[in-house]
Amino acid sequence: MTSSSVNKYAFADEALSSLFSAWNVLSNRVKKMEFDEKLRKAVKDGEDEKVFWTVCPYCWYVYEYDRVYLGVFMRCCNEKCGRAFTCVEIDKPPEEVLSEGGGNGRVMREEFMNREEEEEEETDVFGEDVNRG
Repeated sequence: MTSSSVNKYAFADEALSSLFSAWNVLSNRVKKMEFDEKLRKAVKDGEDEKVFWTVCPYCWYVYEYDRVYLGVFMRCCNEKCGRAFTCVEIDKPPEEVLSEGGGNGRVMREEFMNREEEEEEETDVFGEDVNRG
């Protein structure tokens, strides 16, 4: 059907050539493994660039959205909240937060505060906390 001798449509030869190329890769185990690995890498690299993480500032639920929603007003999906907020990008939440919420989860405000405090702790040369007096 794709042969130009049988099919008189434009680009029939190119279609046949594409089919042969695809068959050449898919029927060869080594070439198919290389192709699959390149595809996995391309998909993985593209996923990180297409999405971002944000948090509702009222109830602290975290969400992962497509990048097109960055800076857009969204309504919180939490039934107890439902308030509108502007999507701003945050760092990806810790895995324990993601596993609790199945992708969308609640981050306790204290978790953020504790992490910030841990990062800000100053120690002297003996490793003791300077702020404890």
